[in-house]
Amino acid sequence: MNNQEIRNPVSFTNEEGQGLIEEGQGLNDVQGLIEEGQGLNDVQGPNDVQGPNDVVMLKTGTQLIGALLIATGVTVVVVLAKPKPIDESHYLVSGSYDSTVKVWNITNTIHLLKTFNHTSEVPATEILSGSPIRFFSGGGDSNIKQWNLDSDSAENVFVGHSKTILTLKILPGKPPLLYSGSLDKTIKEWDIDTGKLLRTFTGHTGFVRSLALIPGSSPRLFSGSDDKTIKEWDITPGSKSTDEIRTFTGHSETIYSLAALSQTRLYSGSRDKTILEWNISPGSANTSPIRMFTGHNGTIFRLVAFPPSRIFSGSADRSIKEWNVTSDSNLTALMRTFVTGNNVIALNIFNSTRFFSGANINGNIQEWDVSPGATSVLPIRNITGHTDAVEALSSL
Repeated sequence: MNNQEIRNPVSFTNEEGQGLIEEGQGLNDVQGLIEEGQGLNDVQGPNDVQGPNDVVMLKTGTQLIGALLIATGVTVVVVLAKPKPIDESHYLVSGSYDSTVKVWNITNTIHLLKTFNHTSEVPATEILSGSPIRFFSGGGDSNIKQWNLDSDSAENVFVGHSKTILTLKILPGKPPLLYSGSLDKTIKEWDIDTGKLLRTFTGHTGFVRSLALIPGSSPRLFSGSDDKTIKEWDITPGSKSTDEIRTFTGHSETIYSLAALSQTRLYSGSRDKTILEWNISPGSANTSPIRMFTGHNGTIFRLVAFPPSRIFSGSADRSIKEWNVTSDSNLTALMRTFVTGNNVIALNIFNSTRFFSGANINGNIQEWDVSPGATSVLPIRNITGHTDAVEALSSL
């Protein structure tokens, strides 16, 4: 087989790992070529090819099987020895007082894929999409651990906090960044790819219990604390600033949860049993709440937002409430109340029809139908596996 120059690079996987055909390389430089005597009938590929030296990716369903090179007078196929499926699954990750992190496949039916072990409780979880998908957990041991489904042990440990990790948020990008809030009253920013601690934000005088992150070209970070305040921080990409931009005040007790619905609206849940709405428009001088939602009879431990107009709140009063924040009155804003039977200390909304909650007693995760127009206020499924309270949920 003669070397042929390849104009368009193509990446593939074979038994020997990653291979890359680069400009100027020949076919003999790459492992995994089709054997002499084999032909195009051995693979499924496109019938339409645009001229010499074009590289065309070949797929069967969701599997990438090779690359087709059309050269002058010769057709060659680069074949994947072990086709690598594209992961189209959906995942739920849960953290518990039982010192474990569990990863569930929630694509169709729900089943447990993996259990990872911490040395103490796990109050915070996060997921980063990609190949492989990476799972993160923050524990009472003050460490953040990174996991994947191919290993039983943590592939990275982020060390820097001095006390329990209470909240995690991920900002996708190059590199992806991880933000953590802790009982040590600080917020830390980490480079996920290297594990390096980039900067530490200080200013809260109480535990940092919640973070809200708004992605975009100018990402924004908010934190809620035991000191009853919400702070916005300068997280300009590439900057070393640790400056506080502004502080919002209005709650009379600990702030347990934050949820950003848009670039201009933030919601907070508190031990004072209220949800407050804040105008967070960039440049706004208003640092007082613009609205209050009442109806819970206990601490509001968790809030999640589902744009454009819904938020969900989980409380110590053993209920989850759904709110339409575009309604003019508090009475009509409350859409429905879900009956849980236990204090709700974890919430995660997966899509417009499904969300999950974690309870503080029996270790169960409950799944709920939140389809518009659905009338049931009872769980559609109980997911068992943890042996103590489920305090963190994340999905992808």
